[in-house]
Amino acid sequence: DGDGSDGSPYTLIEAMCPPKSASGAAASAGGPSSCVDPSVLATLALTSSACDDLTTSIRNAASLRLALRASLNIAEDVSRRHAELLRHSGELSAAAERLQAEEAVLTARAEEIGRPLEHYDAVDRFGVVVGVLFKDGGRSVVRGPTRLNVNDDRELYVEVLGQIDAAVD
Repeated sequence: DGDGSDGSPYTLIEAMCPPKSASGAAASAGGPSSCVDPSVLATLALTSSACDDLTTSIRNAASLRLALRASLNIAEDVSRRHAELLRHSGELSAAAERLQAEEAVLTARAEEIGRPLEHYDAVDRFGVVVGVLFKDGGRSVVRGPTRLNVNDDRELYVEVLGQIDAAVD
């Protein structure tokens, strides 16, 4: 029946209609819409449509809100990872600078260590050409034949002296 006596809820149209009387029950047999003005029915239909549109808009807004929240979470995650990468990059740059400084120190040290070896190598190479004088205690010993005569080959003599100077430098 819709009057609430059987436990069913009232509809909006039934709520807008006057209560049924025992004498008017036959007059309202056409249903609740027979007692309502057509403009009320049109307004009710428009209201129902507007409510549906608002419900759809609210659902879309909630969906957009969730998408926006997810986007913000992703942006925060990317920002946090970017900050970690920047920190790590700074650490790597500092380590690279430290290694370059160590490389320069080690290169200089290797050159210092290598200089005496170059001198020994120069003595070995030029000893064959000019001979080497060793002093052992009080006696002097010449090793290697001297093939360089200052009076005979001045150009070779100057060349050998230049090579010796280059080896010492």
